[in-house]
Amino acid sequence: DRPQPPRLPSPAYSPTCDDVVWSLPQSVRAPRQTRRGRFLPPIPVATPALGKAGRMYAPVLDKGGKVFLEAYDQTGERAWRTGPLGDGPVSPPALGRAPTGQASTTATCTRVRDGKTTVVRDQRADSVYLAVGATLYAFDGRGRLRWKNNPGGLELGEPNVQLGEPIVARLKTGDELILVTWTDPDSKANSIVAYRSDGRVVWRVALDAPALGSPAIANGRIYLATTRSLYAIH
Repeated sequence: DRPQPPRLPSPAYSPTCDDVVWSLPQSVRAPRQTRRGRFLPPIPVATPALGKAGRMYAPVLDKGGKVFLEAYDQTGERAWRTGPLGDGPVSPPALGRAPTGQASTTATCTRVRDGKTTVVRDQRADSVYLAVGATLYAFDGRGRLRWKNNPGGLELGEPNVQLGEPIVARLKTGDELILVTWTDPDSKANSIVAYRSDGRVVWRVALDAPALGSPAIANGRIYLATTRSLYAIH
């Protein structure tokens, strides 16, 4: 049998900064529109997320197999790194916006369009949400842990709970909902849970089967497919 190529995260794109980030077997390449690139170790284990000013948030594994969340600026410099997180499958990060009044970060990027270079600054820090194993983590724009929770209601790190990719829904009030699905292969329980940005559970809806992918949001409703049904939640 031929050796299989390594499975690498999908590319990520920032329309604000014209950044494209993708992974190669030995590195991460993130060229700007000006064709200049950079290589950032180590390799992400899920598709990175790019913030408003081009800051890249990437879940990575160290040599010991531990999961960390790292943030890199467009220059390739690492802005921060969290402590080790839990075990299990890792989702792509979901980005929200910090509460009004929170200090901005130092993140900046340059954008080149029609020969004109523009500097973009982030006047409002990102909030970063990441699912690792059975735990949903929330970090502020400086990499500090804001809260963590287990949507399944079990002990943190319980290995039989599997979380889907979190997504962020913005409300008319200016707050955000963080949506995450989970399934317990042992009990066959499935659910979608909505959190406020401060970590409070707003609601949860039991599902008839494991979710297929992440929820989608349109016209004030949340759409979610399971292996049996299509849900519309409002």
